[in-house]
Amino acid sequence: AAATLRRWREYCRKVGIGEIFLAMVQFDVEDPRIYGFDTAIEFPPHKLAKGLAPINDQLQIVNPRYSGYVIDYQSVIERARQHEAMGFHMIRGVFPSWDNEARKPGQGYTFANSTPERYREWLAMAADYARQHPVADGESLVFINAWNEWGEGAYLEPDRRYGYAYLQ
Repeated sequence: AAATLRRWREYCRKVGIGEIFLAMVQFDVEDPRIYGFDTAIEFPPHKLAKGLAPINDQLQIVNPRYSGYVIDYQSVIERARQHEAMGFHMIRGVFPSWDNEARKPGQGYTFANSTPERYREWLAMAADYARQHPVADGESLVFINAWNEWGEGAYLEPDRRYGYAYLQ
């Protein structure tokens, strides 16, 4: 990957585009410098939610074969609050809600108790971080997972339950 990024950078300079800014989504690798990227993009719930205690025992789960995890949305916000700046540039990420049970029947990850207010709190926290840790020539950026990922319950579109509340 590092050699490919070097080729891209050299090519862009050669053809007059100039310097390019390359970002890596954190999934299996945390530090973007390993491959020569300029910044990392946090991709919650991956990594950020790892190891959070499930609340399955507090719920009445209908499927007796369910082996997935239900995690309180507030706990991932608290984990994000504890997250300190790394030794590299990072664009913080948030998600309005998450439930990938449809893609992993009986084994999904669901974040319960998401509300527009809690999402707003987390987004404000990520925006504060972005202002304090700008990337790409001073840009303050936040990554939102996702705009319209209905298959995993992560969407920022009006719905019947909350209307436009997640967008306001």
